[in-house]
Amino acid sequence: LATATGFLFGDAQGRIWRVGLGGEVALLAGTGSVSVGSVPTPGGTGVAATLAAIGSVRGLAVDGAGRVFVSDGARNVVWSIGLETPPRARIVAGVIDRRAPLSDTPAFGPEFVLASPGALSFDGMSTIYIADADANRVRALNVLSGQVTTFAGSGDPGNATPAGDFGDARLATLSRPAGLAFHGGRLYIA
Repeated sequence: LATATGFLFGDAQGRIWRVGLGGEVALLAGTGSVSVGSVPTPGGTGVAATLAAIGSVRGLAVDGAGRVFVSDGARNVVWSIGLETPPRARIVAGVIDRRAPLSDTPAFGPEFVLASPGALSFDGMSTIYIADADANRVRALNVLSGQVTTFAGSGDPGNATPAGDFGDARLATLSRPAGLAFHGGRLYIA
């Protein structure tokens, strides 16, 4: 992911690395092993980002304030890496290690169960979109309030009868959304 100060990327061990414009590389978050990391308490102050027990990095996004968001498909959560020095990691969406496409009822992020979060996209204002692949939906995380809602997808993959064209996005028959891009006031879903 390209940012104003360089690049971010995740590796196969659940770590996030920052590459500066001058080529310097530094670990931003993750331990490289879920078994030796820490998990923050929901709604708490988080844990040191380099001690966060991140399972896998499937998507990255940066909000307008510069916070880094990481979708962790292995642990079914979205992490936020704050701007503190040193940075701290918090779970902002999903319940750690609980995987189930249960509900479309809006909820505070760490109470909203995700099913295999993947791609992320920021709208430039206050929303991080989350491709919730196994739920066949796209979720919207309001970074100001912490509330998660369903933005698109009925949960039915629509293999036989696609629906939702030109109507309510929550009725669209998405099948395992894999990529997201926000541009010109529209969210594009692969």
